[in-house]
Amino acid sequence: METFLDKQRELAMAPRDRDVLETIGQAQAVLADLHEWHSVSGAQLSMVSAQNAAREAKSLDLPRAREQVAEAEAEAMMDAYAEGAIDGKNAEQRKTQTDAWLARHEGVLAARDACRAVEARVVDLEAEAAVAEAEYKAALAKWNSAQAAAGLLSAMLRALAGIE
Repeated sequence: METFLDKQRELAMAPRDRDVLETIGQAQAVLADLHEWHSVSGAQLSMVSAQNAAREAKSLDLPRAREQVAEAEAEAMMDAYAEGAIDGKNAEQRKTQTDAWLARHEGVLAARDACRAVEARVVDLEAEAAVAEAEYKAALAKWNSAQAAAGLLSAMLRALAGIE
């Protein structure tokens, strides 16, 4: 809350003094932004971690889940032939019988569900990586903006002080 005396002192100040005080206030704000470098490095670390998790899930977990589906289907097919469940006279009948058998086989259903869960996890991890990358870019842009503002304020202070 400004008092009457504060207002009078402000009015009595020379314009140059007011400019200096205003520039100092701006410099304090910029220094506070520059002090936040840890947010840029933290965002970068989060981005790299999220990207690595997505890459690992996509390159290791997903192929493993798909391989387990293929193994479960092969095992189910052996069971089907052993039990005589597939005995069609032509390819179309055998295909229909095979599809029906695989659609009922618990091992195949479980492997397919597990594969879908891994696929959903990969999508989630890729989305997290994209969000982390956007946050890193925003933090870096704020940092670069603060650096530019610091350079401008430095030039303004030099000009106010008469230093060139």
